[in-house]
Amino acid sequence: MDRQARPLVTAPRDSGSGGGDGTARGFAFDEAQVSCAKAGGRLCTEVEWERACKGPRSTVYAGADEACAEGPCPSGYDIEGLGSALEWTASSFSSSSPRSGERVLRGNGRTAPNSQRRCARRTAASELSPDEPVTFRCCYGAPNAERLRDPVEQVAFREIDLPLPELGALLARDERTRSLAEGLAYFKEDAASVVLSRGPGDTMGFTLTTRSLIWAPARGVELLVVTGRSGERTAFVVAYFMAQDERILAGSFIMKNEPGPIVLAYAPSIRPRMHFSGCWGCPGETGKLLFRPPESVVLLQP
Repeated sequence: MDRQARPLVTAPRDSGSGGGDGTARGFAFDEAQVSCAKAGGRLCTEVEWERACKGPRSTVYAGADEACAEGPCPSGYDIEGLGSALEWTASSFSSSSPRSGERVLRGNGRTAPNSQRRCARRTAASELSPDEPVTFRCCYGAPNAERLRDPVEQVAFREIDLPLPELGALLARDERTRSLAEGLAYFKEDAASVVLSRGPGDTMGFTLTTRSLIWAPARGVELLVVTGRSGERTAFVVAYFMAQDERILAGSFIMKNEPGPIVLAYAPSIRPRMHFSGCWGCPGETGKLLFRPPESVVLLQP
């Protein structure tokens, strides 16, 4: 990463004189490339852009592990504006990607919620709306030759055995789930048959389990989903985004005065949705985990 990377353009061009409507349409890729060359630089690669955003501590967002509420939000390398607009990079999606050959944009639209401004976020040119302005920044010096590997399709659901101490450490790490680490236990292996027997008895094509799940709702996205019990009368379901060795809390659903058992239910043919239930097939007793692109998980119960 060239630590001299710095913004050349901080705002989209006003094309009012060309289009007559006063809207900001930003820059085409070729315009950005030529502008950097005239300044003695080049477009940053996406690896350089991400490194500039994550800084020396490799933070999730520019300068922090939580989304920045208000600008300018400088990164750990004191570079401002990373994530506050969509920016061209010199990189393209690889041949293994569904977007093969398309240019990679980094950052996010100006009206996007703060939670979507992660340093690792990638966007293809084909995903842009016609009125979304794109800007750019330039890097100087030899380019970083490192390339990001495009994710491959993963199995939708995979059951694993997560050691209880490891789950306890994950819960204790976040103040929103810290209390659940006390009196921690998994539900027994026969819980699936108990939950099924409480209702009509039809699995409806789903697999019921108390084991932890690795859930891949979309290409490049993996989540760890766990159900368990804290004490005698508090059941819970938690979900974590998985990024290499990192686990980031994506959402939790805590059920007080509920001894359980609570099981997870999934069907491999339904990637973006799974369920949790204490009485399978009973009205009002089953909740959902929904993946909503680009990067959010919702846990709810009717």
